[in-house]
Amino acid sequence: MLHFNSRVMSFICDALTVALGLMWVYAGSMKLTDLWGLMDSLLQYNLLPVSWVTMAASTLPWMELLIGAGLIMGVLPYLKRVSENRIFLLTMSWMSMTLLTVFFVAMYSVMWRGLEVTCGCFGAGAQFVGWVTIGRDFGLILLNSVLLWRLKV
Repeated sequence: MLHFNSRVMSFICDALTVALGLMWVYAGSMKLTDLWGLMDSLLQYNLLPVSWVTMAASTLPWMELLIGAGLIMGVLPYLKRVSENRIFLLTMSWMSMTLLTVFFVAMYSVMWRGLEVTCGCFGAGAQFVGWVTIGRDFGLILLNSVLLWRLKV
């Protein structure tokens, strides 16, 4: 069995955390550029009451930007020295896991109901929900699980 130096493992986990954070920042910024498209995507999922779609569309990109920035900031060297940093990074990781799980359930629900819906994952006009998008989301959930395991949750 291979044993990695703890510094190497720490570097790998930090790099994965930054990659996940950059993915959230990208997704949130793409959604901010087309809120009408995001609202259309949310309506296609047919999961939220119509009256909630506007609130969800105006909140979701900012949540994604917050999570992404939080994950990235959580691994910066000067913040690692702060004792509360672990709690901060843990909070951002759990927020990420929660949102990824909600997305996973929503996409699976769409497939189960036989609807053809654009994912809306990285803005409007993205690919349709299918096994590829569900697999990608599941991979991100696994990655997030590794990061939470690293934080010993």
